[in-house]
Formats: sequence, C-alpha cells, structure tokens
Amino acid sequence: MQHPYPSQIVLIAGRGDYPALTIHAARERGVERIEVIAFKGETRRKDVDQADQIHWVPLGGLSALKEVVRQIGIPDGLFVGQVAPRHIFNLHLDAAAKALLQRLPIVNTHSILHALIDELTACGMRMLPAHLFLQEHMPNAGGLTQVPISKQQWADAQIGMDYIRAQSRFDVGQTVVVKAGYILAVEAVEGTDRTLLRAAKYGGRGAVVVKMPKEGHDERFDIPVIGLKTIKVMRRIGAQCLVVQAKGCLIFDSPRVCELADAAGIVIHAMEPPA
Repeated sequence: MQHPYPSQIVLIAGRGDYPALTIHAARERGVERIEVIAFKGETRRKDVDQADQIHWVPLGGLSALKEVVRQIGIPDGLFVGQVAPRHIFNLHLDAAAKALLQRLPIVNTHSILHALIDELTACGMRMLPAHLFLQEHMPNAGGLTQVPISKQQWADAQIGMDYIRAQSRFDVGQTVVVKAGYILAVEAVEGTDRTLLRAAKYGGRGAVVVKMPKEGHDERFDIPVIGLKTIKVMRRIGAQCLVVQAKGCLIFDSPRVCELADAAGIVIHAMEPPA
C-alpha cells in the first residue's frame, strides 16, 4: 500500500510553534527531507532549525519566493505558521507582489493566499492541507475539561458560531467573545489575545470565547490554534468557557492546556461542525 505522506516536503513557515511541531510530526511519519522557506524578520530560526535546509526570503518578496520554490524542486508544500497582523500595512512588496495585488478584485487574507497558491502551482508546487501532519491535535466533539458546558454558555457559543459563519465572506478573524447573548468583541487584525483583552474591558468576567474556522475554510491555510497562552489570557480576564469546532481547530499540548483550564475553572468544549 502506498504511504499516505510524501517523502519530501517544503514548509513555507511563518511565526509560532506550528512550523516546529509540523517538522517533528513529519519526521515521525517518515518524511525523509524537509526544506523550509522562512521569512526574514518574521520566522523564528528556533522553530525551523530541525529542517534539512532553510531558505530565507524577504516578506513581500514574491519573485524571491517563486525562485526558491523552483530551485528546491520538491513538488509538495505546506503553509505553516502565521504572519503578524502588524505587517499587513507595512510590507515592502516587490514588483511581482504589487502586480499580484493589483489583479485582485478584493484584497484580503483569503484572496491573497489563494492568488499565492496559484503562483506557486504555476511553479510546480502542490499545496497540501496545513494540518496534514497534526491531525491528532484536532479534538473530537465533546467536553475536553472536567466541568461540562452550561446551558447559558452553550447559548452564547451558538451565537458566536453563527456570527462567524455569517460573516465569513468578510474574512474577519476567527475569534468571537460573547456574554449573556451579547457579542463583546470580534477579532480583527489585532489577533486573539488583544481581542480577549478588549472584550474584558467591556464585559468583565464570565465570557464565552468561540474560536473556529470560517465557513468554507480552505484547508491549505492555517486553521485556528489553541495553546497554553490562550488559556492564560482567558484566566487573566476571567473568561469561563472556550468553544472550538471539532476537527476544525488545533490544540497544541492538549493535556497541559486542559489541566491549566481545569485549575482555572475554564470549560473547553468542541462543538460538532455545522451540517
């Protein structure tokens, strides 16, 4: 039977733990060669230093990125990790990147990544699901912590999930904070942590945090990620419940995440995805 994983891959790596975890998981699954394309000033070397080779390119340098893809010659690639939101409006784009943006009728994260995939496909690269090697970090439906979700938390979570699905076409963030039926904050370019802090400023303690991919999410892009930092920020602001979509979110270091949540009285629940 053919092995389900490629023997060689290219990781186009941003920030965070995602790249390092992907490299480790890919090695465990028999991937023989891993090359990384890293972005200067964005990717942390410590997160990719276990790769066989690292190629550094400027963020916004589409021509350099395409040239490296051609030089590497490995047909399978993955996007792993994020680019800090603060870079969206101060990128130094090369001529190829500027031309790509000018061709787009709508410019947002979704449209840019789709156009980028088209460019890399033309260079001979096939982009695989971003979580290909990390599926064991994606929770099944049900409660993940000791205390079950309450009726009010469930109702607030439904509001958050409905909102994210309804607003998917606007490419807004993947986090919504709800309390007693009111939406306190919706993630924009500031990222999840600052969204939570903003919600606490208006709603105080006891909020429900909903984090899920938008409707029709392309699996070649990163899906929402939960880690210890998320729970620490929730503990700090007194949020009481975190709801994610089953098989639609990555929880890194799940045992420690759940242990910390239980100690703080935080409920973590994975809801079934919509039909």
